[in-house]
Amino acid sequence: MLSVTDFKIGTALVHKRRPCTIRSLVHAEPGKHGPAKAIVSLKDIFTGKRYIYTFNEKSVIDPVRVQRIKYDVTYVEDNYAHGLDPEGNQHTFNIDGPYYDQITQLDCYGIITVTRCQWNGSEEEMITGVARDSEPPPPPIPLFFHWFQQYMMVAKLPSYKN
Repeated sequence: MLSVTDFKIGTALVHKRRPCTIRSLVHAEPGKHGPAKAIVSLKDIFTGKRYIYTFNEKSVIDPVRVQRIKYDVTYVEDNYAHGLDPEGNQHTFNIDGPYYDQITQLDCYGIITVTRCQWNGSEEEMITGVARDSEPPPPPIPLFFHWFQQYMMVAKLPSYKN
């Protein structure tokens, strides 16, 4: 659990059941208008919507664990993209949303960035970035070339000395 004194710019927390990050922060001292408080500008991680909220000094907020994972796209069919995570596990993503056009053009030479947020037993994930690989993978080398390359390494050509 996070208290108001733990707030820093970039900290992820839950506000109105949405994962948000702190964009700006102002601490107000205790005085004539009550106890200390923090005036915080928040940005929703998935939608980009902004909130301004005042937290009381004694407020306790749920922290959010944010992971950004890059997946190599293997193929796209219908409304689903299939990709491999860094460990090589296959994942399927529904691509309805703002990146639909970009993902359908990727074919199999792209990278999808997925942001996964976890808090209080809840989990939410969404595609938050798309990038095209700089170049497609090289074509397979013909079998004859491998044989020729191995033969040239083994063969001893006569050396001519004067």
